[in-house]
Amino acid sequence: EGIRAYEVPKAAPVPEAAKAAAAAKTGRAAPDTGSRLLAAIVPRHGEVWHFKLMGPAPLVNPIFDSFVGFVESIKFVRKSTEEGQTTEAQWKLPAGWTHRPGTGMRYATIIVGESAHGIELTIFRFGPESGDVLANVQRWAGQIGVTGVTDRKLADMTRPIVVDDQPATLVDVSGPGAEGDPSMAPVAPPARAERLVSAPPPGFVADPNPSQFLIAKYDITVEGKTAALTVSSAGGSPVANLNRWRGQVGLGEWDQEGILKALEDKKELDEAEINGRGYLLVDVIGPESLGDKRERIIGALTPGTGGQAWFIKFHGPADLIAGQKDAFDDFMKSIRFE
Repeated sequence: EGIRAYEVPKAAPVPEAAKAAAAAKTGRAAPDTGSRLLAAIVPRHGEVWHFKLMGPAPLVNPIFDSFVGFVESIKFVRKSTEEGQTTEAQWKLPAGWTHRPGTGMRYATIIVGESAHGIELTIFRFGPESGDVLANVQRWAGQIGVTGVTDRKLADMTRPIVVDDQPATLVDVSGPGAEGDPSMAPVAPPARAERLVSAPPPGFVADPNPSQFLIAKYDITVEGKTAALTVSSAGGSPVANLNRWRGQVGLGEWDQEGILKALEDKKELDEAEINGRGYLLVDVIGPESLGDKRERIIGALTPGTGGQAWFIKFHGPADLIAGQKDAFDDFMKSIRFE
């Protein structure tokens, strides 16, 4: 049950007309054998998006135009979440291409034709540090057996392209193919959605109607001051989310050096494992100059499924947060993922 059989055409030699058309567009002939990799590196809103497919050259060659059209159709939309602004990608799928939700760090997967062919287009969203074109092409080229990519060779493997009215880079690399070529690996089924289960902290009141961006919200009021413990799930760069939290308590943004220093100091940032799950723990407090208006956020971030992350945030007056830190710690220990 669940097994099906069907016929697919044998990979035929590329017609001479198709070779000529490819050569006119790319400046070189499409390969008849080996592997071919197509990718796009697209910077947008402080992030870098990677769109990549690879496989046997006879199967990739006919979809070159479709891949370029797909990349050129991409639009980026800014959306508001409880944690701030995030960017989502939209596109127009060519006929016969199928979208699947992302899993883990992958934003999405596009299946090109029948999944049994092993051609899939993967989409990842990274921070700005992943925008180095040479480093990306060197890594990708190695996946199809091409080594020694230099700046001079890079010019033959890339060309500029416009995506959503902004400059981007189109990558086209052909090679002999590597043993255990990942382009021929079976496509994994999409992961089921993950659900967070927890016990409400004692003394906290659950909000029956949290905002559309929240999965759960618990409030506590002590001596006229109120703090909120929220649970949410969203995408985006972890650095961007950390800096949003810093901004919410009146602090400036961290750069990469600031984050590394904070991790070394283990005061504002630390790593921990709770119930077998790895978390990045955050503890940021506003400047003393704010006096009674000084706020504090203690929270935790952990990767989820589908390219999303879980955010647990306890935000409120600094003195109230300090007095309820044990309750927050107990809440973290109660969390289970299903």
